[in-house]
Amino acid sequence: MQRIKRFGLGLCLAIGTLLLGTACSEKSPLEQMIETRSRYSAEINPGGFYVDSKPMVAEFAEAEIDPEAEPADETAIDTEEPELVEPVEVMQTAYLDILIKHDSYDKLPGVTVDIVHVDAGMNEKAHWLVWFDTSTVERANPTQYSHVIEGIDYVEGDSFSAEIRHPIPEAERGDYKEFANVGP
Repeated sequence: MQRIKRFGLGLCLAIGTLLLGTACSEKSPLEQMIETRSRYSAEINPGGFYVDSKPMVAEFAEAEIDPEAEPADETAIDTEEPELVEPVEVMQTAYLDILIKHDSYDKLPGVTVDIVHVDAGMNEKAHWLVWFDTSTVERANPTQYSHVIEGIDYVEGDSFSAEIRHPIPEAERGDYKEFANVGP
């Protein structure tokens, strides 16, 4: 009986040592970065976007004026039909306020944020990947970043979202700057 107890105790110690060794094994730099990145989040600050629309002005060549030409008769009556005015193209620019935070004791020098523009039906209209320098973002302290996107097609009811995707498929990691200098 004593022999069985010693064998059981020895077996438990061997299994415990094996489990402890596995749990304490060193993670690769890539695994460490992925784990740290998973503790970051981003969102559009509530009410934190504004879209500005400005008319696009076409460039016209300056008309040459003939100083010897007769002045136009200002008393003449215009009998021509008025021309329909074509709609003016506008350049729309979105100004976004994005909150980034993390709950990790480790910090990343920067993180790539997925920004998505959707219509009122939540259909994606555009998608951007934007890298932000997060070297000064402290744990549990949301930090606001401003970002400008020009040339959008915004209509009333559209919205924007921001997120730090987890996980990033291996095939897409080349699009995310934080994966660029991390070894396997």
